[in-house]
Amino acid sequence: MHEDLIQSALDSALRRAGADGGAAAVRACVIALGELTGLTPEAFTMEWQMLARGTRFEHAQIQIHIRPAELQCMACFQKYHPGTQRTLCPHCGSVGAKVLGGEECRVESIQFESQ
Repeated sequence: MHEDLIQSALDSALRRAGADGGAAAVRACVIALGELTGLTPEAFTMEWQMLARGTRFEHAQIQIHIRPAELQCMACFQKYHPGTQRTLCPHCGSVGAKVLGGEECRVESIQFESQ
């Protein structure tokens, strides 16, 4: 499952690099990774490096920005960070929340080698 998520991010980066950077080599790539993905930056980077072999991103530095989880209670509509109790609202104790953030895995920016 995580491999598909990382492959999707790499595919997006490859498309974007082709459109934005022409033939320039990729120096660095910044990834926004939500804490609810269950991936650590180390695990993400290791898998990315395996998948990126033979691509323009093979030697690029990968920087990961962790995006915090944010939920909204469906009973009292308060927003909160889930912490260790994902299912209970800390404001009213209700079960049931909408995920507002923390599931993302996307390319934030790509830096190209200067020509």
